[in-house]
Amino acid sequence: MKKPVSIGRVVQDALQDMGIADRIEETKIFRLWNEIVGDFVAQKVEPIKIRRKKLYIHISDSAFRQEFVFMKKEILKKIEEKAGKGIVSDISFAVKRRSV
Repeated sequence: MKKPVSIGRVVQDALQDMGIADRIEETKIFRLWNEIVGDFVAQKVEPIKIRRKKLYIHISDSAFRQEFVFMKKEILKKIEEKAGKGIVSDISFAVKRRSV
């Protein structure tokens, strides 16, 4: 006779089988963004998408871009602490163009 399995484990296995478990893990970064980078930075920097473990970010002004490049390792470490290890391994920055 098989051992009973928790419903949480069944759901987790099903999500993994469907190939969406990683995508669900990635959403943690978007939900926790203010907590990860702080309120001030979150006003200037917006996570856009994650593809192949690379987080794509729009930055509101070009002057802040250089500052954020220097913060990259720290941000990756905080993402790992708050959202989990292995979700993101790199960050790509782009200055968001303003619409006229």
